[in-house]
Amino acid sequence: MDTIALGRQGLEVSRQGLGCMGMSDFYGPRDDAESTATIHRALELGVTFFDTADMYGPHTNEVLVGHALTSRRDEVVIATKFGIVRDSDYPAKRAVNGRPEYVRAACEGSLARLGVSHIDLYYQHRVDPDTPIGHGEGLCSRTSGTRFRALCGSRRRTDPGNQAPSVSRRERGRARRRADRGRPRRARPGCTGPGRPLCRHVAGQPLGGRRPV
Repeated sequence: MDTIALGRQGLEVSRQGLGCMGMSDFYGPRDDAESTATIHRALELGVTFFDTADMYGPHTNEVLVGHALTSRRDEVVIATKFGIVRDSDYPAKRAVNGRPEYVRAACEGSLARLGVSHIDLYYQHRVDPDTPIGHGEGLCSRTSGTRFRALCGSRRRTDPGNQAPSVSRRERGRARRRADRGRPRRARPGCTGPGRPLCRHVAGQPLGGRRPV
């Protein structure tokens, strides 16, 4: 399978990744054995990019992905996310949190559940309207290189006043439609210009189907 550079932090990923959300949540009963077999089959086919989040399960999807990839850790890029808070006892209830103390705890929790020493690609899952983006990302930036390799935003609206992260996620609906039509993609305005590093757009679900979280 072809690979592509993702941002400028040295991440090299397969052009097709595997989103693991539905293996633990949202699509019905979970089957960890079947899900693990699916991840291993993806590896056999050349997939090296695996996506999860702390809110999937919640938390159980990171554990699943970490266990399935433990013997191939050096061969893969693992992306996970922070920012959406769910209670294991009341999973339907959600909140958005971008406060520095939460970000620090979320990062440490994801590292433990995945069983890894660092996260390859760390998404801010949603922007906390009550916390300036730079506050949480500033904390992340100070730990970059030790806890994660690259920081990025998920479904984030961009404007000239925001500093774009190193890897930006296109609004998923647009990415899905353009991928389906096979049209060339253009960088979003917030990803170009002075002070904004090279961005890549990661389509949440380029083959269509149910909208991801």
